Amino acid sequence: MDTGEDIAVKTPDEADGSNKTGSRRKGMSPIMRRILAINVLAMAVLVVGLLYVGQYRQGLIDNEIAALNIQAELFAAAIGEAAVGNSGTRQKLVAERARQIVRRMSLTTGTFAQLILADGKVLTDSRLLGGRGRAVQVENLPPPKTDSEFTDQMSDRFESLLRRLLGDTNHSTDLSVATK
Repeated sequence: MDTGEDIAVKTPDEADGSNKTGSRRKGMSPIMRRILAINVLAMAVLVVGLLYVGQYRQGLIDNEIAALNIQAELFAAAIGEAAVGNSGTRQKLVAERARQIVRRMSLTTGTFAQLILADGKVLTDSRLLGGRGRAVQVENLPPPKTDSEFTDQMSDRFESLLRRLLGDTNHSTDLSVATK
């Protein structure tokens, strides 16, 4: 009994016009929105952190430059007061005094300093020690590495043996204190 008409059967959800599966595909589920919100928030925190670190780093660089400028002014004042001698009407820089001042002040401040003359020649460099026309370059070395725990134990035993033999007269020198 085919009449040629197609009969459409609708489910109750389709009959009232609400198609939940279709709307779920078009929009986002609540859990997906939460996951995206957390990820976007994490990215925002990362970007803000990177911007803050960049500003913080620039501030550190600016402070370091300001400290170096102050040290340069102190060096100039010390050299101007102590290493300048009068020769008639002109003032003249006493090279040996200037070298000593630069060497001492650079050791105190922990910086490297050079004293450069107006013609571009380097009069003194805090990394060089002059002696009788020779220059010795000074470099800070890292602390010695211990080879193993065994050598540390043997060294401790040797030191304790020396203390027992020599008594507590402090004849032995602790190398860790001597290098600091």
